[in-house]
Amino acid sequence: MDTDYGRPLPADEGTGGLPLLTPRLRIRPVVASDRRAFEAIYQDQTAMRFIPGGVRDAAGVQQRVAELIDHHRRYGVSKWAVELRTTSEVIGDCGLQFLPGTTTLELGFHFAPAY
Repeated sequence: MDTDYGRPLPADEGTGGLPLLTPRLRIRPVVASDRRAFEAIYQDQTAMRFIPGGVRDAAGVQQRVAELIDHHRRYGVSKWAVELRTTSEVIGDCGLQFLPGTTTLELGFHFAPAY
């Protein structure tokens, strides 16, 4: 399954064009230290109300962060961290991800309710 969507990208090729910058936001690959910020989002009932499976426990958040990092490493696309440029606070994620077991890309996002 590693190559179902094209060749896996070496680690040094997978960040082309990132971070993406707007006047307010920085969009960048997820890193392991983002786990705490994502706990606040992925464990929030409001933020997760339309997400299949709903809120995640701490182990589920840790697993999801690892999956996002791996997806980016393997395919060069993923759901990326969205942070405020002024504070570097992670307020959500957005991006492209292959739906499990398919070649279908999903455009998705999660944001803290304040945003």
